[in-house]
Amino acid sequence: MEQQTSKPEIASQKRAIKFAPAIGDWTTYKPPKVLVKKVKSGLYGFDRLSKEELNRFLFIHYCFTQELLKRFKRDLGMAEELFAVQVEQTTYLNFLRTLIGPVVQCKISVPDLHEPILLFLDIALANSIINYALGSVDLDPINRSLTEAEKTALTTTLSEYLPSLSLAFDGALANLSLTITGSPDVVIDQTINPTSTMAIYSAEISLADNPPARLFIVYPGHALTNLLTKFKEKETAKPLDFSRFPATLLSKVMVNTIATLGETSLTMNNINELAVGDVVSLETDITSP
Repeated sequence: MEQQTSKPEIASQKRAIKFAPAIGDWTTYKPPKVLVKKVKSGLYGFDRLSKEELNRFLFIHYCFTQELLKRFKRDLGMAEELFAVQVEQTTYLNFLRTLIGPVVQCKISVPDLHEPILLFLDIALANSIINYALGSVDLDPINRSLTEAEKTALTTTLSEYLPSLSLAFDGALANLSLTITGSPDVVIDQTINPTSTMAIYSAEISLADNPPARLFIVYPGHALTNLLTKFKEKETAKPLDFSRFPATLLSKVMVNTIATLGETSLTMNNINELAVGDVVSLETDITSP
């Protein structure tokens, strides 16, 4: 009898932050009960994000979500509130199993990436964005597929905010273009292996005083690793910016400095001992008589 061997599976990893509802919302907001089960998935070797990378992934997209909601409020006049953010690394198929209810499925193409970034919106979120972008308000919830006019309105509106995602990545992600690939049912992308490792960011958002709904941004695991590496390199190369520090704080910052004037070397201690009117000879050490 031939013995079959298989690689051991590693459970998916997750980071989540839940925000308390705003004051006054405690009696009206009832978060849905979530059934949690242990999911096993094949996250091996280089596919698995480190704790630092997972935290950086969460930070980048939290900043993007904050900017996105700020733009929604300013440009579209929508009330908004962020309830929770989460990042998770699991397989493509396991992620699709978590999608419940009608959604709008989009694809974000990036010239430097071989595989696209996937964007999923609960259809309630998409409906609110479409209505307010057209100068209307939410009337009735929808559970049907979007019309061509609605797809055009949603694509145009979301495309205006894609540069905010590029900005959150500090330019490591650029020249983004968005297309809608399906609604209201999830369509499995045949170009993606069901067992491929994916990194998923999700946000629980309320728009226009509607019940919270979810937004997902999904990256191929290896592509996200490359993007995070580029982001880290850009962060490291940034010059220090002291412009936001108050003068009272800057005056207390001590920096070790050696100043050289001609043949005379001034240490930090020498500089601190100088007084107005002191004369320093360029050919004599400052400690000389």
